[in-house]
Amino acid sequence: MALSSSGYSRGGVDKEEQRDWNWQRGLSREVRIDIGVVEAALSALRSFSLIQYRDEADNYTMHKLVQVWGYERLDVEARLALCRSASDFVVVSISQCGHEPIGKSRLVKHVSRSFQVASEARQYVSDDECLVFVDKYGKCGDFLDTLGVRKDSRTIKEFEYNELTDILGDEHPDTISAMNNLTVALSRQGHLDEAASMKREVVEKMRRILGDEHPDTITAMNNLAVTLSDQGHLDEAASMRRPVVKKRRRLLRDEHPDTTTAVNNLAMIHERNQSKKSSILGRRQKLKLLVKNTFGRHSSSDGM
Repeated sequence: MALSSSGYSRGGVDKEEQRDWNWQRGLSREVRIDIGVVEAALSALRSFSLIQYRDEADNYTMHKLVQVWGYERLDVEARLALCRSASDFVVVSISQCGHEPIGKSRLVKHVSRSFQVASEARQYVSDDECLVFVDKYGKCGDFLDTLGVRKDSRTIKEFEYNELTDILGDEHPDTISAMNNLTVALSRQGHLDEAASMKREVVEKMRRILGDEHPDTITAMNNLAVTLSDQGHLDEAASMRRPVVKKRRRLLRDEHPDTTTAVNNLAMIHERNQSKKSSILGRRQKLKLLVKNTFGRHSSSDGM
């Protein structure tokens, strides 16, 4: 665990920052936090070597065993308070971390650990509060995905999909959306067969519930075509992309960027398909020539 010391400036924070930092409610829901008290607490923890300050990184670190030791001594209410605070903290931190890779990478362990705490606390929270956690950690899963932390991102997206299925049902639009997000994670991890199977289900449900012309349905069809193409099923991918092109031309017109992209994607599939067929034809011709030359020479030898 690492905690940036820059967040604890001695002058306190302005009102806008105070409103944004909802995670502070986990420390005190009724009293405004006194930064001096926080710094005194950090100093006490340092004196017992429970945390260390890293000057070069300007943050505090806590050994994982110390975290576990402290967490196991919390009662249920305290764990829930920690869970709420941590989830708010990571969401706000993600929104404020900027575009610097170092700043983003510092948050990875916080996000993953915070999610672990939330998933363990699931049994103690109501379905309504769980939906709040799902919304927050959906953003965290997307954040990890952009950094290439595929395994943890998939774990979060699976949690999101499973909880929404249990609470809202498997045909609720939010559940279907979460299912679609999970297929993206599966595709990026190379689990194409599993991703394709789920994407087919997403398309079927969106067609039935939202209709063929709904933008989300068209996007789902396009996503399925991408996976089919990645699997090498080019004919099936092309048959899925053709209606996407037609629908986007009719609904968005030819000049729209999404229509142009759809047309280009279909053209690329045709080009790959032609290249594949030409390659197969070329290999067959070479094989025929090899057989002809080989058996031709044998026939000549036998004749002699």
